[in-house]
Amino acid sequence: MSSEITSSKDVKDSIRRISPELLIKKYFQQLTSGCGRKSCSNKKCVSGGFVAMNCEEAAVMALKCIIEKAQICEDQADPITSSDQVLSYSYIKKLIEFCDNGNFLPLLHILGKAFSSPDLMNKSFIVTKNIIPNSPESIIPLDYNEVIDFYNLLLQLELESIENVIINGIIALASSFEIKLKTNTLFDKTDLNQFVIILLNPNLHSPEYFECALPNILQALVSLPVNLQAILANYLSKLSSSSLKKILDVFQQLITVRILTGPHATNGTYVNDDINITNSIKMIKIIYYASILGGDMEKTLKYSHSAVKKSSQDIVEPSRAGLPKDTFVMLEDVLEVDLSRCRKPLIPYDDFINDCLNDAIEMSVDYSNFKNGSDKFSFLHFPFVLKTSTKTLGLFYDNRVRMYSERRITLLTGLLQGHIPSPYLKLVVRRDHLIQDSLVGLEMVAQDEPEDFKKQFFVEFEGEQGIDEGGVSKEFFQLIIEELFNPDFGMFTLNETTRTYWFHPTSFEAASQFMLIGVLFGIAIYNSIILDVRFPAVLYRKLLGYSGKFEDLSSSHPEIFFSLNQLLSYNGNIKEDIMASFQISYSDMFGSTVSHELIEGGKDIEVTNQNREEYAALYADFILNTSVKQQFDAFKKGFDIVTSHSILKKIFRPDELELLVCGSQIYDINELENATEYDGGYSKDTPVIRYFWQVIHEMSSDQAKQFLNFTTGSDRVPVGGLSKLKLIIAKNGEDSDRLPTAHTCFNVLLLPKYSSIDKLRERLLKAISNAKGFGLM
Repeated sequence: MSSEITSSKDVKDSIRRISPELLIKKYFQQLTSGCGRKSCSNKKCVSGGFVAMNCEEAAVMALKCIIEKAQICEDQADPITSSDQVLSYSYIKKLIEFCDNGNFLPLLHILGKAFSSPDLMNKSFIVTKNIIPNSPESIIPLDYNEVIDFYNLLLQLELESIENVIINGIIALASSFEIKLKTNTLFDKTDLNQFVIILLNPNLHSPEYFECALPNILQALVSLPVNLQAILANYLSKLSSSSLKKILDVFQQLITVRILTGPHATNGTYVNDDINITNSIKMIKIIYYASILGGDMEKTLKYSHSAVKKSSQDIVEPSRAGLPKDTFVMLEDVLEVDLSRCRKPLIPYDDFINDCLNDAIEMSVDYSNFKNGSDKFSFLHFPFVLKTSTKTLGLFYDNRVRMYSERRITLLTGLLQGHIPSPYLKLVVRRDHLIQDSLVGLEMVAQDEPEDFKKQFFVEFEGEQGIDEGGVSKEFFQLIIEELFNPDFGMFTLNETTRTYWFHPTSFEAASQFMLIGVLFGIAIYNSIILDVRFPAVLYRKLLGYSGKFEDLSSSHPEIFFSLNQLLSYNGNIKEDIMASFQISYSDMFGSTVSHELIEGGKDIEVTNQNREEYAALYADFILNTSVKQQFDAFKKGFDIVTSHSILKKIFRPDELELLVCGSQIYDINELENATEYDGGYSKDTPVIRYFWQVIHEMSSDQAKQFLNFTTGSDRVPVGGLSKLKLIIAKNGEDSDRLPTAHTCFNVLLLPKYSSIDKLRERLLKAISNAKGFGLM
């Protein structure tokens, strides 16, 4: 048979024998990369001299070729390319040597055919022997190193045509996958091979892929059945952190490009409606789980005695690192991963956050999508891509919606009952009986109307005038925290090394007192008030449903953690050298020594090299869980009363919850200066304003905290930095000897127009040094 079809009859007969789908592929290949024959004379083939088209032009021309019954080239007849070939490094290397005359059309032909064929791709780079356990190949039998070497070999040729062939092949591959989806064809594990080969392409981040190839293959990836997504996540978890990070960066870059050049940039479309962005987020979810699976997990210390009991926190199902169950439960359940055990993921959490995306998200719209359960995409279902400040804004909307709802319900109930109760949660306290009045008032609410805790919170100091617009509440929490954590009160103990507080295991206070403190904790978060509290990180893990584990001792009780680590790594004979038993001692409220057996009969059971892991695990469990069970359970119960229906536990990690409660420790005065607004005739160029900022920048860290406390009612930095404070400096008359004053409810500093920097410095420092009970309005 002739190598080419030249007669009209031959063309018609050939076309009649070929399916329309295959015809389009053949014409598409001829028009973009050619047939690969060295002696091709087809005028509609790149190998015959036709100028190569881009993918859009070729798709249109391919349809015209079918109508015109244009000439079709036969496959390359050279021995090395005479049959369908799966890809391998050795084969491609031989093929490149075959093209030593500089004509790489045979190579282009093979690459185009392979990358556009799911069957050939799924059979490429397969490894069948010497598979190392727990390696990527043990999950998906692709030779990772061979795939990387294959791409590097192609990159060395520096041929743009190779990139075009691969891109066009990926587009065709995605189309085949879409057809498979529409026909409900079953998928199996081998279907993942093609996707892994594409994901390992080191050039995938190039702009050429962003137009068609990457979006098309991305749509196919996120359409995979959940069991295959789980296998893919397991495979990715076996890669090195740098390799996985390169794949993550591809999709982060696509998101950024879409935000800057896509519909959001051109016509103001919400980023939630850009399918390329939302599909990228869904793919990043798979990478996120891979990062967790491949990360450092907490130590699983062995238990050997049946007397060991689980703490109450062990029984509670983890909150799955703040991920919403309705969105992630399917993939997470298939993966069977306990996110709470991951102490250090393969990729740091911050690398999943795209600043450009966070700036572009309209949280009011996103929260509406999230809350209404509509089909529209919500980033709150994917909290790992959100900054803590973005999540905090989502929480703010959630809390405000709940407050308004409670207000409406109260008014409707009042109309029906004939009297209208207060739509707010109002607490009246005396300064000299602050704790007593607060706990009594909150206890009455907890017993009679616990739903009132969902209302907006206001405080009134008895005998004092003023409406609480936020400043009075800040002062209230500041004062009550100081008293509650006073060692004389006996509810918490201070660790001198870490300067953090922990529940006193022998406190005489009733559980109801700890519950009401938990309520206060929840009310502060619910009303966006930052607290000056210093709990170890394990507290926030426990509040989200996790139990305290051995690793948590490093931040809560570092001396004990160090000693237990020394015990676990000791090379000598523990029984003879250390002579410890499963009985420990600690001090009660009066300083007396109290002994406790970690297991029944523990005083008679010696710690040995064989049972030391059990000893360390039991010791940590006692310190963090068992010894403070009554106190913490009550504290958490109070906290949950306020936050039970909040999205708090769904979107925040423990470390983020700590930031939400305590604020940031970074005092960036430049942020505050750049975000400050001016009123009353002041501007940033007014001499007294220039003096003011010069003085502020000269302040020590303690003085900076005093200044923040003076102007805002709190010395804590909100989530997102000092720029979130929105300080306003207003003119308060001409030059005088008056001290500066502040409206802490509105973050307004009233500053006289002092004539010199020395006078401003002296007046301001005097004001902030005497701020408690002075100048707060």
